[in-house]
Amino acid sequence: MKPNLSAIAKKHDKFIEMANFLTNDNEQRSKDLVQDMYLKLHDRLTNEKLKPLKSITVGYCFRLLKYMVYNDHKKKRYEFHYEDFEDWQMSQKDDWQQDYFEEGTDDEKSIKTLQKRLKKVPYLEREVLLQHQEKTQRQIQEETGVCRDRLRMYKNRALDKLKAQYQNIA
Repeated sequence: MKPNLSAIAKKHDKFIEMANFLTNDNEQRSKDLVQDMYLKLHDRLTNEKLKPLKSITVGYCFRLLKYMVYNDHKKKRYEFHYEDFEDWQMSQKDDWQQDYFEEGTDDEKSIKTLQKRLKKVPYLEREVLLQHQEKTQRQIQEETGVCRDRLRMYKNRALDKLKAQYQNIA
Protein backbone atom coordinates (compact mmCIF):
# COMPACT_ATOMS: atom_id res chain seq x y z
CA MET A 1 0.00 0.00 0.00
CA LYS A 2 1.34 3.41 -1.00
CA PRO A 3 1.60 6.01 1.80
CA ASN A 4 -0.56 9.12 1.46
CA LEU A 5 -0.33 12.63 2.81
CA SER A 6 -3.61 12.48 4.73
CA ALA A 7 -2.18 9.79 7.02
CA ILE A 8 0.95 11.88 7.52
CA ALA A 9 -1.03 15.05 8.22
CA LYS A 10 -2.67 13.43 11.26
CA LYS A 11 0.58 14.04 13.13
CA HIS A 12 0.77 17.69 12.08
CA ASP A 13 1.04 18.95 15.68
CA LYS A 14 3.99 16.66 16.32
CA PHE A 15 5.76 18.00 13.22
CA ILE A 16 5.13 21.58 14.36
CA GLU A 17 6.69 20.73 17.74
CA MET A 18 9.73 19.25 16.01
CA ALA A 19 10.09 22.29 13.78
CA ASN A 20 9.74 24.60 16.81
CA PHE A 21 12.58 22.74 18.46
CA LEU A 22 14.77 23.10 15.36
CA THR A 23 14.03 26.79 14.84
CA ASN A 24 14.29 27.87 18.51
CA ASP A 25 10.53 28.45 18.89
CA ASN A 26 10.09 30.60 15.80
CA GLU A 27 6.43 29.74 15.13
CA GLN A 28 6.09 31.26 11.67
CA ARG A 29 9.29 29.63 10.48
CA SER A 30 8.13 26.30 11.96
CA LYS A 31 4.85 26.44 10.08
CA ASP A 32 6.66 27.27 6.85
CA LEU A 33 9.05 24.36 7.39
CA VAL A 34 6.22 21.89 7.93
CA GLN A 35 4.45 23.13 4.78
CA ASP A 36 7.67 22.75 2.81
CA MET A 37 8.05 19.26 4.26
CA TYR A 38 4.59 18.36 2.97
CA LEU A 39 5.51 19.68 -0.48
CA LYS A 40 8.73 17.65 -0.54
CA LEU A 41 6.87 14.54 0.57
CA HIS A 42 4.24 15.09 -2.10
CA ASP A 43 6.95 15.45 -4.74
CA ARG A 44 8.60 12.29 -3.48
CA LEU A 45 5.33 10.35 -3.55
CA THR A 46 4.28 11.53 -7.02
CA ASN A 47 7.64 11.45 -8.81
CA GLU A 48 7.89 8.18 -10.69
CA LYS A 49 11.62 8.56 -11.41
CA LEU A 50 12.55 8.30 -7.73
CA LYS A 51 12.56 5.08 -5.75
CA PRO A 52 9.06 4.72 -4.26
CA LEU A 53 8.68 5.01 -0.50
CA LYS A 54 7.18 2.01 1.29
CA SER A 55 6.15 4.03 4.32
CA ILE A 56 6.76 7.42 5.84
CA THR A 57 7.61 7.42 9.52
CA VAL A 58 7.82 10.22 12.05
CA GLY A 59 11.59 9.71 12.11
CA TYR A 60 11.79 10.18 8.34
CA CYS A 61 9.84 13.44 8.61
CA PHE A 62 12.06 14.60 11.47
CA ARG A 63 15.20 13.95 9.39
CA LEU A 64 13.63 15.79 6.47
CA LEU A 65 12.87 18.81 8.69
CA LYS A 66 16.38 18.71 10.15
CA TYR A 67 18.03 18.73 6.73
CA MET A 68 15.76 21.51 5.51
CA VAL A 69 16.80 23.68 8.49
CA TYR A 70 20.46 22.79 7.89
CA ASN A 71 20.28 23.71 4.18
CA ASP A 72 18.53 27.01 4.92
CA HIS A 73 21.14 27.89 7.52
CA LYS A 74 23.94 27.02 5.11
CA LYS A 75 22.42 29.25 2.39
CA LYS A 76 21.91 32.19 4.76
CA ARG A 77 25.42 31.94 6.12
CA TYR A 78 26.85 33.08 2.80
CA GLU A 79 24.37 35.88 2.20
CA PHE A 80 26.05 39.21 2.63
CA HIS A 81 24.88 42.78 2.14
CA TYR A 82 26.82 46.01 2.39
CA GLU A 83 23.80 47.63 4.05
CA ASP A 84 24.30 45.41 7.09
CA PHE A 85 27.73 46.91 7.66
CA GLU A 86 26.41 50.42 7.11
CA ASP A 87 23.86 49.86 9.87
CA TRP A 88 26.60 48.44 12.00
CA GLN A 89 28.74 51.52 11.39
CA MET A 90 26.00 53.79 12.70
CA SER A 91 25.97 51.86 15.97
CA GLN A 92 29.74 52.15 16.45
CA LYS A 93 31.57 55.10 17.98
CA ASP A 94 33.13 57.57 15.58
CA ASP A 95 35.95 58.28 17.96
CA TRP A 96 37.32 54.71 18.03
CA GLN A 97 40.83 56.09 17.89
CA GLN A 98 40.57 57.49 21.41
CA ASP A 99 40.31 53.95 22.75
CA TYR A 100 43.73 53.07 21.34
CA PHE A 101 45.79 56.25 21.38
CA GLU A 102 46.35 59.01 23.87
CA GLU A 103 46.68 62.56 22.66
CA GLY A 104 49.91 64.41 23.24
CA THR A 105 52.20 61.47 22.49
CA ASP A 106 55.22 61.65 20.21
CA ASP A 107 53.46 59.58 17.56
CA GLU A 108 50.46 61.90 17.26
CA LYS A 109 51.45 63.02 13.76
CA SER A 110 51.84 59.46 12.48
CA ILE A 111 48.55 58.49 14.12
CA LYS A 112 46.75 61.31 12.33
CA THR A 113 48.25 60.33 8.97
CA LEU A 114 47.22 56.73 9.59
CA GLN A 115 43.68 57.89 10.37
CA LYS A 116 43.56 59.93 7.15
CA ARG A 117 44.78 56.97 5.12
CA LEU A 118 42.33 54.64 6.82
CA LYS A 119 39.51 56.94 5.74
CA LYS A 120 40.61 56.43 2.13
CA VAL A 121 40.18 52.65 2.45
CA PRO A 122 36.66 51.54 1.46
CA TYR A 123 34.27 51.39 4.36
CA LEU A 124 33.67 47.64 4.54
CA GLU A 125 37.33 46.71 4.36
CA ARG A 126 38.26 49.40 6.89
CA GLU A 127 35.67 48.16 9.39
CA VAL A 128 36.75 44.53 9.06
CA LEU A 129 40.36 45.58 9.55
CA LEU A 130 39.50 47.61 12.65
CA GLN A 131 37.45 44.78 14.11
CA HIS A 132 40.43 42.44 13.72
CA GLN A 133 42.27 44.57 16.27
CA GLU A 134 39.79 43.64 18.99
CA LYS A 135 38.36 40.27 18.02
CA THR A 136 39.28 37.02 16.36
CA GLN A 137 37.97 36.08 12.95
CA ARG A 138 35.71 33.50 14.54
CA GLN A 139 34.12 36.11 16.82
CA ILE A 140 33.58 38.49 13.90
CA GLN A 141 32.12 35.65 11.85
CA GLU A 142 29.64 34.78 14.58
CA GLU A 143 28.56 38.41 14.98
CA THR A 144 28.22 39.26 11.30
CA GLY A 145 27.40 35.90 9.71
CA VAL A 146 30.10 36.43 7.06
CA CYS A 147 32.37 33.45 6.42
CA ARG A 148 35.97 33.67 7.64
CA ASP A 149 37.45 33.43 4.14
CA ARG A 150 35.55 36.51 3.07
CA LEU A 151 36.57 38.36 6.25
CA ARG A 152 40.20 37.43 5.62
CA MET A 153 39.88 38.68 2.04
CA TYR A 154 38.51 42.08 3.19
CA LYS A 155 41.24 42.42 5.82
CA ASN A 156 43.98 41.62 3.30
CA ARG A 157 42.54 44.06 0.77
CA ALA A 158 42.51 46.82 3.38
CA LEU A 159 46.10 46.09 4.36
CA ASP A 160 47.17 46.10 0.71
CA LYS A 161 45.50 49.46 0.13
CA LEU A 162 47.17 50.94 3.20
CA LYS A 163 50.55 49.63 2.04
CA ALA A 164 49.97 51.13 -1.41
CA GLN A 165 49.18 54.51 0.13
CA TYR A 166 52.40 54.46 2.15
CA GLN A 167 54.44 53.33 -0.87
CA ASN A 168 53.02 56.15 -3.05
CA ILE A 169 54.30 58.74 -0.56
CA ALA A 170 57.73 57.20 -0.02
